[in-house]
Amino acid sequence: GITGYLGFLGETQGDILNNFDPDTIQASTARVLLAITMFFTYPMEAFVARHVLIKLLFNGDMDGHATDPITGEVVKAPKLFGIFNRRHIWTFVIYLA
Repeated sequence: GITGYLGFLGETQGDILNNFDPDTIQASTARVLLAITMFFTYPMEAFVARHVLIKLLFNGDMDGHATDPITGEVVKAPKLFGIFNRRHIWTFVIYLA
């Protein structure tokens, strides 16, 4: 941030990439790299939100397994459309929010 400000001084814009000519390879590359960073940051934030929600709502049972009280065996929860478990559904819900 400091070097960006020193490069443009009083004409520095809020988004440092707006100070550069939009047609240059360097500015375009920086914009693409920033977009890639944002693309991978959002899922990491959703991971934390999903973990907290599962912990609060389902006592940490991410996959929805239950223990049979008679046999003591782990019974897998039914999946939505045969493929989506609790983890998949909540990840999808958070992405839509």
